[in-house]
Amino acid sequence: MRLANVIIEGKPSVVVNKGGKLLSLKSIGDNEFTKTDELLEFGLSNLDFTDIDATDIENTGLVHYRPSVIAPEKIVCAAVNYRSHSRENKRQELTSPYFFSRFRNSLIGPYDELLLPFNSVKVDWEAELSVIIGKKGKYISRKNALDYVAGYSISNDFSWREQQMEAMKGQGMGSHWYIGKSFDRSFPLGPFIVTQDEIPDPGNLAIKLYVNGDKMQEGNSSDMIFDIPSLIENASKGITLLPGDLISTGTPSGVAYYSGKPFLKDGDKIRTEIQGLGYLENLAVLEREPS
Repeated sequence: MRLANVIIEGKPSVVVNKGGKLLSLKSIGDNEFTKTDELLEFGLSNLDFTDIDATDIENTGLVHYRPSVIAPEKIVCAAVNYRSHSRENKRQELTSPYFFSRFRNSLIGPYDELLLPFNSVKVDWEAELSVIIGKKGKYISRKNALDYVAGYSISNDFSWREQQMEAMKGQGMGSHWYIGKSFDRSFPLGPFIVTQDEIPDPGNLAIKLYVNGDKMQEGNSSDMIFDIPSLIENASKGITLLPGDLISTGTPSGVAYYSGKPFLKDGDKIRTEIQGLGYLENLAVLEREPS
């Protein structure tokens, strides 16, 4: 099953991709759903997906895709979780997951514009597989972790490297993740929540990223240091995960900061692909300088 948040003729809606067609989801009983967050809270197992409006809305040309989750309480990101990425930044592999958080202001849809801060020169890409949580849980065991997964989506952890890596140099405070990872309109997510029945092995998915048609990243989720059950187990230690929360699982090698490739500039088109999940396509647009 593939679920998406869309705007149709100005109205928010949830759609199901069935047989290559986008079909609008009807209300079920007294429940009317306008975003996937509500579906996840209600519980996907409680839904009868035979009850759909068999109207192909894709051909109307009036569909705007939103992030596959609109208002997650938590956006949890795993840092340096690919062996190839660990090698390219000359780190020893981590012995336990390292997480940082993002905020909702950074969320954009799968085809929305990426906003480059007006005074930035080192905005970077990071193609990532995201895990969408479907059930409330705390202290989740690795053994049962996949029971808490609603599905998977594509994300791109765009990073403002001057802020993340360089702003605090000489001050003894390490990296500055707050601005470097949560600047406005910097985290596309989508286009779908693809449920587990369609992705039998999330630990073996090809990942590619292109800038203006040139391949910048190519990897596979099998290269993760900590697999998805391990990430869920660790992310839920002392913290309750809720339906709609997401864990972005890290990126393979090929980011600009470590590879020497050019950083993003105004007008660049970034395409992020993950096998079985679709693609993101985001145009980089330079923010206007404040007056």
